[in-house]
Amino acid sequence: MLIVCLYVDDLIVTGYMQIEIEECKVKMNLEFEMTDLGTLSYFLGLEFVHTPKGILLYETNYTCEVLKKFNMVNCNAAPIPVIAN
Repeated sequence: MLIVCLYVDDLIVTGYMQIEIEECKVKMNLEFEMTDLGTLSYFLGLEFVHTPKGILLYETNYTCEVLKKFNMVNCNAAPIPVIAN
């Protein structure tokens, strides 16, 4: 299985087998002007960290940008979004 994610001018290619990923990138590069930026580390405001156990997704930067956009940087934090009864 090969998964391709496209957003405007950013492209993520992932899958189970590295050889399939490389073949896809070669074929795509024949048709389109592309630059391989290597292992995914940052995409659409989200940070990806690769560890021996898998990939961790951090939303800290994205969350801070949303808070800035809506002037909520100094809002009161809550441990959960809605306090349950």
